[in-house]
Amino acid sequence: MTKERNKKEKVPMTKGKKIILAILIPVFSLILAVAITITSILLIGKAALTDKDITITPNENIETTVEDDNTVTYEGKKYRYKSSMTTVLCMGVDNTKKESGGAYVTGRAGQADAIYLIAIDTNTGKTSVIGIPRDSMADVEVYSKAGTYVGTEKTQICLSYAYGDGKDLSAQNTAKSVSRFLYGMPVNSYFAVDSKSIAPLHNVVGNITVTPNETIENYNIKFYKGQPFKLTGENVFNYLQARNDKTADASLLRLNRQTDYLKKYTAAVLSKTKSDITFPVKLYNKIVKNAVTDLDVSRVSYLATKIVGQKDNLSLDFVQIEGTQSVGEDSFAEFTPDETALFETVLNVFYEEIN
Repeated sequence: MTKERNKKEKVPMTKGKKIILAILIPVFSLILAVAITITSILLIGKAALTDKDITITPNENIETTVEDDNTVTYEGKKYRYKSSMTTVLCMGVDNTKKESGGAYVTGRAGQADAIYLIAIDTNTGKTSVIGIPRDSMADVEVYSKAGTYVGTEKTQICLSYAYGDGKDLSAQNTAKSVSRFLYGMPVNSYFAVDSKSIAPLHNVVGNITVTPNETIENYNIKFYKGQPFKLTGENVFNYLQARNDKTADASLLRLNRQTDYLKKYTAAVLSKTKSDITFPVKLYNKIVKNAVTDLDVSRVSYLATKIVGQKDNLSLDFVQIEGTQSVGEDSFAEFTPDETALFETVLNVFYEEIN
């Protein structure tokens, strides 16, 4: 575990001058109080974000052995879960599909059209962003209108959010589906935003130029393939939401565009955070009223220090899940992950090889 490093203010002191001592003693007391407060926040954040009791549940088609101590043997090598890992499930929610009603309105609480799991190694600061296609076929918990648990259904993972209240229950249900999809890996926190939050989030970092991977149109704004386009708070949602429903791989193409945008957006956020460690907290405070999340200031502060604390060895990887896109019997798009490749991705992100 790396030690937290707090910058201490250096105050010059001239020996033998009692008046200066009288001034410096309360100053140092204030600095000490601030240091203790910051340390407390970070410790609270870490305690709430890490989970050591993890059991991986690989698909039966994958040739591997899980030992009693939860180590994994795969292709002659042994792996152990990194207890320093923490994750945040980020969701972009389409509330236009939400219908009125009480909790657990059957499949009508909106959909998680963008799903990203951020996995952070709190020892090293290495961060992996796993983009999960919205059409991924996963085991989703289904509930009746009365909120009664019906069972699990193999369906698009984006529908996990639909079986809930459009808030925390929906986010928690999506977290369960993502955990199952990733062979039991933990989802320690969640953060869901809808269209109202996109513009404010974008405006905080300023304009970002993207190059569309296909020609698309949304709300009378047209984006041309291969032609750079400057995104502003007024058009960023149009770009991130747009997809061409006439092709089976529409969601994958959109996911690739969203990932490209996130790479640029994250780079801008990291740049600002390096010069102002409180920037993520400011970002959090700006949109938290319109977000569905179990993250608080202590957790956000801790995550910020872990990600940018390794300035010389900062590592941020965007992970793309391999698989095939097709059209199901109900004419809806389905993404089927390559089970072996997905399992190896889990090992690469969450585990370390041991002798």
